[in-house]
Amino acid sequence: MEYLIQFQYKGEGDLRPMDYAVNDEEILAPDGKTVPIPNVGDSVTLTSGGTPKSYKVVTRHFGYAGNHCYINIVVTDISDKDRAARLKE
Repeated sequence: MEYLIQFQYKGEGDLRPMDYAVNDEEILAPDGKTVPIPNVGDSVTLTSGGTPKSYKVVTRHFGYAGNHCYINIVVTDISDKDRAARLKE
């Protein structure tokens, strides 16, 4: 099965996420390859508009069609304090 992962941004108070992906690079895992999939509550750093930015995962949705799995992950802002508690750079 081939996996395609897309991240969408949802701001605080927004009812729905944006209609476009926030990650610049497409994340594709061909059949037989493993790729980690962040869980709700995890933090992720994505390159968006050429700049790395950290987010927190809010929801995940899996869609299946034939030999493909489309994974839509909704992210929101993460506070500097929360990010610092998770990651030491």
